[in-house]
Amino acid sequence: MGYTYQGFMHKIKIIAGATLLLLVSALHSDGQIYSTIDSLHRALELETVDTNKIKQLNALVRNTLFSNTDQALQYALDFDSIAHQIGNPAEMARGTNFIGMCHQIGGRPDSAITYYLAALHEYESLNDTLYQGILLNNIGSCSRIRGRYDETIGYYRRALEKFRSVNNQEWIANSLNNIGAEHMLMEQFDSSIFYLSQATPLFRSLDKKEELATTLGNIGGSHVMLGNWDEAISYFEESESKLTR
Repeated sequence: MGYTYQGFMHKIKIIAGATLLLLVSALHSDGQIYSTIDSLHRALELETVDTNKIKQLNALVRNTLFSNTDQALQYALDFDSIAHQIGNPAEMARGTNFIGMCHQIGGRPDSAITYYLAALHEYESLNDTLYQGILLNNIGSCSRIRGRYDETIGYYRRALEKFRSVNNQEWIANSLNNIGAEHMLMEQFDSSIFYLSQATPLFRSLDKKEELATTLGNIGGSHVMLGNWDEAISYFEESESKLTR
């Protein structure tokens, strides 16, 4: 039927890398992005109140992270500097996290991990369990870039514990997805199916059609590698149906 292990790698990468996107605003068309950035930058230049500058820089980081990572990093550094001047621990932690995100998207996972670990410590001091989970997830994603799959799964599992403790269903689903994807990369297909199958009912209940379709497709891919063709076809067909509705 022409299916190969390598043929599923692209889908796996989409899953494991997608969670970082939940940290930033939904992106619009290029024209809308640049228009928004220009407006925010003009507002920032005119702003004199630090607490308002923080808000502008927050939005600028989110809108430039994927379109101009170097510029986003400068905005993140400015955000972090003002956060320290204000002395707001929550904003200081956010700034550290922003810098880590810029390094990760910029292809510098080692630097990203350094900032993520610092941000994790800050969020632990703030008793912010949700963001602790997000930081652990991002550290895992960076470990994945470095090809350290066992280490990656360890961070994803720690993140999953945090998300379960605050009952955040969307992050629980994404964590299960990420763990399943790592097992697939390690060719541990039974384990992959185990974790991905836990994510599917959550994505159904959240009405996340694209994520559900990708997860179903990866379960099907794992079944292919195990030689379970009937099961694989069933999952592929359901995956396709979610994308065409």
